[in-house]
Amino acid sequence: MELEIVNSLEKTNQISSELLKEKQNNFLDSSLGKAINGAIDAGLKILLPDSIEKEVIDIKNALLKGGLKEGINSVIQNVINLGKRLLGIESDSFKNINQVKTSVDAKNISKLVSDSINIAVNTAIEKDFISKDIGKVIKEGKNIFFDNINKNISNEVDNQIENINKIHNYSIKWRQAYEKQNFSSMEKQYHKIEQLKEKIIPLENILKNVHEIENIHSLIKNNNQNFNLSSEQIKLAQNLV
Repeated sequence: MELEIVNSLEKTNQISSELLKEKQNNFLDSSLGKAINGAIDAGLKILLPDSIEKEVIDIKNALLKGGLKEGINSVIQNVINLGKRLLGIESDSFKNINQVKTSVDAKNISKLVSDSINIAVNTAIEKDFISKDIGKVIKEGKNIFFDNINKNISNEVDNQIENINKIHNYSIKWRQAYEKQNFSSMEKQYHKIEQLKEKIIPLENILKNVHEIENIHSLIKNNNQNFNLSSEQIKLAQNLV
């Protein structure tokens, strides 16, 4: 039984520095992309109040065909890379949420998105995807997009901080339950951690903490909730993170 448990733990997801950096970039691509796209969608509805929803969607699609999607993807990567250079961690992953907050500068994002919108609008007009009048309205009303981008990104960062703090608190409660050998309480906190971990940017110190909890929790659970683990099992659980 002990060998089976050890073999199971050896399959634990160990994250290399490069893989961690890739996971962070993918997470930011997704979350920031949603924030920017949501801001543009809301802005178009404000700028085009007389248009029905389908027309607004068609205009957004026209901008996407004009290169807006690629522009937004480029904006996100450029901002991340610039932020990392300023922090002196260009070739490394983010270590904490404060580094992410500093790097994800909404003002820089807005400036670069402005350029992307201009290009997409011009391309959409040239290809007759939208009229010149619609293009003019969008260009002249870009500040509405920027206000929404700033708000959405700020909300996303605040949500990240809140969820990271929650995981920290759940981890403390799990460890307290572990010390008392209260598996039902451990299980309750464990499920809370599992639900939240996919919603936060993967940061090394948090992942190590979560993986250690997952490993020890699995050892005890697979050992019929027996807390009498060998020192080798505990050491393995702590090392495979």
